Amino acid sequence: MRSLTEVYPEYEGAIHFIGIDVDGGESESKIRDWSESNGFTWPMAPYHKGANDDYGITYQAQAVVLDSSGAIVDRGGFSGADKWRSLFDGLIES
Repeated sequence: MRSLTEVYPEYEGAIHFIGIDVDGGESESKIRDWSESNGFTWPMAPYHKGANDDYGITYQAQAVVLDSSGAIVDRGGFSGADKWRSLFDGLIES
């Protein structure tokens, strides 16, 4: 997720990021404190079984990228900053 920390400021406002707790074991304040201590400035959401099921999120640190219509355009683990830039640039251009 460090590469997202690098890339996020470049796309803030153009691309919407959200982190979602996948196991439901932490309070919202603990999630917020953890994300802030790791430099993650995008919104973090508590566990929501429906979101995890809808997007097939089955493990931590899984990225699911949606286009403006809500269609999944990329899924998997986290990638380097250059891959994120290429993916996000493509979304902005479409």
